[in-house]
Amino acid sequence: MTVEKLKLQQDVTRHYNSDLTFDYESVRLTKHAPIEFALTTRYLNKMIPDGAIVVDVGVGTGHYAEFLAKRDCNISIYLVDLSQRLLEAAYTRLKNCHCDRQILGIFNISATDLKPLLTSILRI
Repeated sequence: MTVEKLKLQQDVTRHYNSDLTFDYESVRLTKHAPIEFALTTRYLNKMIPDGAIVVDVGVGTGHYAEFLAKRDCNISIYLVDLSQRLLEAAYTRLKNCHCDRQILGIFNISATDLKPLLTSILRI
C-alpha cells in the first residue's frame, strides 16, 4: 500500500469516526434521505433473492443490512467498512433486531482492498 493510499484511508476513517459524522450517518437515511432509502430498498428487493449471501461494502450503521436481514431470515451478510465505529454500530443494529446470527463475518477493511474478505469467503 502506498503512503498516499494509507493517508487517504486514515483521513476517511477519521472523518467517519468523528462524532458529528457518526451521528449524522446514524440517522441520515431515515431522517434526511428517506427517498434514497426507499429507492434503494426497492431495488434491493428486486435484485437480491431470498437466501442470498450479501456483502455490504461500506455498511455504515447497517440500515440496508438490517432491511435485508429482516426481509429474509435466510439471507447471510458480510459487514465491511473502513470505520470500526460504523461496523460496531451496524453489528449492534442487527443484534438489536435479533438478526446478528445472519452475519457471516465482519471486516474492518477498505473497499479498495477486499482480499481478506475474498480469502474468508473462499474458505467456506
